[in-house]
Amino acid sequence: MEPDEEDSQQLAPIYIATDPKEAEKRRMTIAKILQYSKTFPIEYLKGVQIPNELHSLATEELVTLLNDIRFAVSQTNGQNMYSTAFDFGIVSTESILCTFTPIRAEGLSEVCKNDQNIKAILAELYLEQSINHYVCPQNRLLLSVLTSIAALHSHNINKPVLQLEKEIEDRWKDL
Repeated sequence: MEPDEEDSQQLAPIYIATDPKEAEKRRMTIAKILQYSKTFPIEYLKGVQIPNELHSLATEELVTLLNDIRFAVSQTNGQNMYSTAFDFGIVSTESILCTFTPIRAEGLSEVCKNDQNIKAILAELYLEQSINHYVCPQNRLLLSVLTSIAALHSHNINKPVLQLEKEIEDRWKDL
């Protein structure tokens, strides 16, 4: 066997798109697949096999591969999203209880965040309800930002009260 024949047998055929729109779609899809594979560690892409020769895949195969990658990343982040949604709800509940009721629930969100039983229940809820749903990154980002806002709001509402209690305590301890 000659060297040229050996090289040609090892190379996968390259799919060539004749339509300019399809060629552009292929380039963009390949670029996104490569970016996903560089951005996310292998544990995010579990179950998705990214072939070395992306150029040999048909456009539909590339789109399916990209969608599989997106779904795998979404599923990996999905459980975090469930926890984030729960945290948002607990922080909001804590804030409402402390502001509008006589119930002193300061620290509720911190207690729930560290409760292993709650973490296990959230994992179970995630498996039961959302394993087949794709949540786009925009919605996951929005939920994370809203949770941060709620946590900061709760912290900042209680901060002046805690400072005032400390000042009173400092003034009276000398007497």
